[in-house]
Amino acid sequence: MNLPTVTWRKAVAAIAATVLGLLAIVIVTRSDGLPAVDAASSRATHWFVHQPTGRVVLADGFGGRALASLDVGSRGEQISVAEGAPGAYVVNDTTAEARSIDSAELTLGAPVGISALGTGRAVAAVGQAGLVVVNPVADEATVLPVEGESSSFDVDSGTAVVIAPDGSVWSLVDGDLVRTTSTSTRTFTLGVTSATLSLVGNQPFVVDGENHRALLGDGSWQDIPTAADASEIVGQQTGPTSTCGWVGANDELWCISTDGVEETATIDGLDIDGSDLLAIAGDAAAVVRRGPSSIVRFDWRSSELLSDTSTTVSSDAALRVTATVDLVWIDDSAGDFVWAVNPWSIEAIDKNAQGILVLSDEGDIVDEGEPGVGEPGGADSSAAAEPETREPDDNGVDDPPIAIDDSVTARSGASVPIQVTANDYDPDGEAIAVSEVGNAGHGTVDIGTASTVVYVPEPGYVGVDQFDYTIVDGNGSEASAVAVVELLAVDATNNPPLGVDDQAQTGSGVAVIVEVLLNDVDPERDSLQIGSFSPPEGVGETALGEVTETVGPSGLPALSFAPVEGFEGTAIFSYRPVDSLDAIGDDVEVRVEVARVNGENRPPDARPDAIRLRRNIETALPVLV
Repeated sequence: MNLPTVTWRKAVAAIAATVLGLLAIVIVTRSDGLPAVDAASSRATHWFVHQPTGRVVLADGFGGRALASLDVGSRGEQISVAEGAPGAYVVNDTTAEARSIDSAELTLGAPVGISALGTGRAVAAVGQAGLVVVNPVADEATVLPVEGESSSFDVDSGTAVVIAPDGSVWSLVDGDLVRTTSTSTRTFTLGVTSATLSLVGNQPFVVDGENHRALLGDGSWQDIPTAADASEIVGQQTGPTSTCGWVGANDELWCISTDGVEETATIDGLDIDGSDLLAIAGDAAAVVRRGPSSIVRFDWRSSELLSDTSTTVSSDAALRVTATVDLVWIDDSAGDFVWAVNPWSIEAIDKNAQGILVLSDEGDIVDEGEPGVGEPGGADSSAAAEPETREPDDNGVDDPPIAIDDSVTARSGASVPIQVTANDYDPDGEAIAVSEVGNAGHGTVDIGTASTVVYVPEPGYVGVDQFDYTIVDGNGSEASAVAVVELLAVDATNNPPLGVDDQAQTGSGVAVIVEVLLNDVDPERDSLQIGSFSPPEGVGETALGEVTETVGPSGLPALSFAPVEGFEGTAIFSYRPVDSLDAIGDDVEVRVEVARVNGENRPPDARPDAIRLRRNIETALPVLV
């Protein structure tokens, strides 16, 4: 029997690709009569191109690391990535082809020819129906739907062209604003001679610096309250849905809605001019300077320039800016780095870091990578991973414990237990326990057990929250870390659970309980059950043992394996985890090593224990469980 398995590094990357997202979907009406979805979404992960190797790389903007890369086989060719709520695509403007990216399976679809590609100047984005590509040279657009054949239509690209999340194409043509879909074209008379065009969600945002005014969506022109020269006025880069669009000049910022100026900020030293790029996405904000190139993060709410997080980049870097909810990505499209600006930091992510998992276009492992190299220390507690074994240093010095940041994903409206100590450790091998928790911005936090904290979100809150926690070892030494919780909408897409292979040992003829669900993870933190399991494959007609479902010491469903008398060696069987909404995961392998009857007697493995107690109450500590 061949059991499908998933390596732990591919499992971690797949989980991050499928669960680090907040989907905010708003139904509107399209001019061509079809329902439109504002598909702009906040995603903690995003795909980028590493041109020197011809790979596309999945980056985690909150964790600040590259998770995995797919070898496109396009080294030396002009490739880019277009990504939106319906999916992601590799766009090759050299071969005039596009390939879909399956972010869950970490594979690429077959190449599909796109007539709007091939000039080297294509503009591509993902709309409601699928990939949209505009050829500004030939004034042609092509739509490649998620399912079905591609179709083309005419579009006047004018002096500027952008593609909205609903799939419509906006352009500035002879001073007027034009919206084009596959079925209709609509022109809005503006009469501008020099203006910039970007998007706020699906709404066009036009900044006419010469006349000190800006226009959002179907609203009217609003004055920009500044005497700055037109060359110093900058409109925001395309970003997620908001009630207003940002304009900057010198040290001042204004967020302009359909009715006027909605927000203002004055930040000493911001010094925006016409060569800069301005990106504001929720609580993430940055200015990208061009000479010399640098990235400056700022807080528009507190009018504070966060100079401690300024980042200098190569002076010849070709920087591309992408903004989603609470994340601003700045990609050196021809270089090695992409920078992720989130609400609390700026992360430099090496797209070609040593240790990245490299897969072929079919998802086969090309390079397993070197675990722990090129990644921040510690495992994401929302991602399935094999436990790391550390030997005590035994140097006679009491070292403090090491606390490592955690991040989890969960559905809004339910309490979230987080085993924060799962990736923490003590260098001396001492037991560690949670001793204190801080406050969260949108919920409450309490200590559940010695290893677990419980986060309860505010009713209806969807977004990112965080809090501090402190651990202590047996000698009272402390360490602290941060737990980040990303809350999905209740009706967010339900993804199947992802399991991690399990191993156990037992003696000849001795049954063993395997807690198979303890290291498995559901992306939305839904409760897990064992959906199905199979017995180990025997030799000929001889069975190796019996597998039954039971309840483990943790209280979770578990599997019991009872080897038949006389069997010695390794028994392999599998199971499938299922979540409370009936999403079924892939087969997970379980290996049980049955010791020889007359084999060497091996000592037991002792692990540190910790428990949380009330004062003056005697409590038994089950150290052998």
